Amino acid sequence: MLAVDKTITIHKVGYRSAYVSGETPGLILESPYRLGDALNGVDGLDINVEKKIIEEKLKELSADETSTDKSITLAMKDLGIERANKFGWPNTYVFTKALGEMVLGHLKGDMPLVILRPTIILSTYKEPFPGWIEGIRTIDSLAVGYGKGRLACFLGDPESTIDVIPADMVANAMIATMAAHANQPGETIYHVGSSVSNPLKYKGIQKSGYNYFSKNPWINKDGTPVIVSEVKVLSSMDSFRRYFNLRYLLPLQGLQVVNSALCHAFSGTYSDLKRKINFVLRVVELYKPYLFSKSFISIVSADFNNEFDITWGDGRGKILNGELLTLSLDKSSGSGFESRNEYLFGKIDMQLKLVPGNSAGTVTAYYLSSKGSNWDEIDFEFLGNLSGDPYILHTNVFSQGKGNREQQFYLWFDPTADFHTYSILWNPQRIIFSVDGTPIREFKNSESIGVPFPKNQPMRIHSSLWNADDWATRGGLVKTDWSQAPFTASYRNFRADACVVSSGKSSCGSSASSGGNQAWLSEELDNTKQERLQWVQKNYMIYNYCSDSKRFPQGFPPECKVA
Repeated sequence: MLAVDKTITIHKVGYRSAYVSGETPGLILESPYRLGDALNGVDGLDINVEKKIIEEKLKELSADETSTDKSITLAMKDLGIERANKFGWPNTYVFTKALGEMVLGHLKGDMPLVILRPTIILSTYKEPFPGWIEGIRTIDSLAVGYGKGRLACFLGDPESTIDVIPADMVANAMIATMAAHANQPGETIYHVGSSVSNPLKYKGIQKSGYNYFSKNPWINKDGTPVIVSEVKVLSSMDSFRRYFNLRYLLPLQGLQVVNSALCHAFSGTYSDLKRKINFVLRVVELYKPYLFSKSFISIVSADFNNEFDITWGDGRGKILNGELLTLSLDKSSGSGFESRNEYLFGKIDMQLKLVPGNSAGTVTAYYLSSKGSNWDEIDFEFLGNLSGDPYILHTNVFSQGKGNREQQFYLWFDPTADFHTYSILWNPQRIIFSVDGTPIREFKNSESIGVPFPKNQPMRIHSSLWNADDWATRGGLVKTDWSQAPFTASYRNFRADACVVSSGKSSCGSSASSGGNQAWLSEELDNTKQERLQWVQKNYMIYNYCSDSKRFPQGFPPECKVA
């Protein structure tokens, strides 16, 4: 909606869904979608093409004299799901929400843009009064159905987290973000949800529903109360199919036999039941991603004041309102920071916006590192370049003081125009470097063939902006242009779902991770991400130590064979 704040500045607030990220497991970041970005990395997503496909299909159906309004609607719904699935979204609803975000981001120009992504919106917490809601939707319809005694079973993993948020909190968030981002050109995304800060599990809803309606039963029109029992929980799709087959599909098949034997005397009843059963199956398939979701919708980024210390730079490093950190470099000095916590395994995300313009000679380093002569280290380094030339993203992995495992990439976007998310997944089996959720490098644990792997030394997060014009740009041929100083890199939205080590003890104990989400401890690349990794390495990798035969004339390092 368009909003006008007290300074009479018009800016745009987009209302979308937190589920634009589809079935992506783990922590969902407040990252934008750009035109052409498919959730599964498939090429060819074009809004104009999608629009044309819809128009042509509708024209084809309308020209068919046998088509009815109902059959056309059903066919168009099927087409929507087919197109959504092609690009990685589970249904048309979240697919079109993501397309809407892409259009808003593309057309915003200099207008401040704030996109809110609420999760499942419930009745209000306080305003205009507790429990107010307009209409019965989503989870509210389940509550009413259960209270009326019409809910025979419940489908969903009792241990899964359901992300819900009261409607008045969403409205308050919209007002607050409009005021906060007035006169601030750029795009900002906020999730409005609860799964990280105050998670609610499906079993909690089941228990609350039973307790409430046991004490406050629904009263039928004839004045009799509805006595509820604890609902039957079907915790997997397999258990649902077994239950549904026995309870509904087999009786339907029996009715079909009887209907045929009695000259279709029950055709109306059979058709009605079949229609209802098909509707239920369609709805279950549509909502399956949310019933068994493994996602955690992040709504609050860490406060830089609590997480990091500026370690050098004599004032050139700054933390602004706890939400933004900047490092600057001039001819006298660069600057840097490090985390207060040490980590031993984790999934760590940081959004960076790199030095714009002529950044030749500068290096922005963002990495994990331990101490001592046999240190471990996991590196992102961004090598500056002349205006118009691409940055080089340099990666490396050190174990027990040994590195020399460089891979370098160009990026497929301008990393100075906006913030982008750079992630390190580090677990006992592998290290995965990712950019905006796209994996660019995987370093596997190859201890079985004698290659040390970082797994015993806790590491802190470090970052620095410094002058390296003796080697950084074209091997040192291009020097830093100090007339462009100060050079500044910016950081925001730091998140660490990780094991924090303090006084020799890990917050994860033997297996559990902080925050309750343990998926990253055993996470690996699925087929889609493997394909995306191969796409990056085919199109954007410019150096791989495992291909440098001049450097290793006696044979490549043993881990290269595993890779």
